[in-house]
Amino acid sequence: MILRPVPPIELHARWPVIRPWCERVITKTGDRCLPDDVYAEVRAGQAALYLITEGDDELGFVVCRRVMDPDGPVLFIWQMFAEIGTSKDDLMECLGELATGIGAVRVRAYSPRGGLMDGWAKLVMHIYEREL
Repeated sequence: MILRPVPPIELHARWPVIRPWCERVITKTGDRCLPDDVYAEVRAGQAALYLITEGDDELGFVVCRRVMDPDGPVLFIWQMFAEIGTSKDDLMECLGELATGIGAVRVRAYSPRGGLMDGWAKLVMHIYEREL
């Protein structure tokens, strides 16, 4: 399995495959963004898009950002989707390699759904919000 970067210039051509995955993530997580927001952030170079691939098969995608913490850079996983049957261990290994490659001191992800990073990352906090 590899994470293949999608350069912003190629996003338009790849979007018909990625958009439905993005919509599934938004629906399952209740994220407030639109697929169009993800497109705009990647196209502007504010976020990076990677296809999760194995051989010629495209299994999903990861959209991430490099953000800064006081002690160094962090790989923030904004959106991630992988088809059923995708190896969680292989995916986590790829994310670790990606984080190391950008000099990150940690990987961070928020999700209302549990289980994805169990055993690979520790739960540090829950984030609660109240709409006003």
